Amino acid sequence: MRVALCDVDGHHWPNLCLMKLSAYHKARGDLVEWWRPEGRYDLAYKSRVFTDLHSKDTIIVDNADQV
Repeated sequence: MRVALCDVDGHHWPNLCLMKLSAYHKARGDLVEWWRPEGRYDLAYKSRVFTDLHSKDTIIVDNADQV
């Protein structure tokens, strides 16, 4: 199985989630690599390391339809 890992925030801080997922899949004999847009994968994981710094949300939720 080909597994892709994607570090969403791009800060290159240690990402424990991705490291544990990588170890699990490698122990099963799966091919694990960093996600590339041109790649083809059976499974892809993405994760972000949260900090105390605020980052602006880009998703806008419109509740005007709810009464």
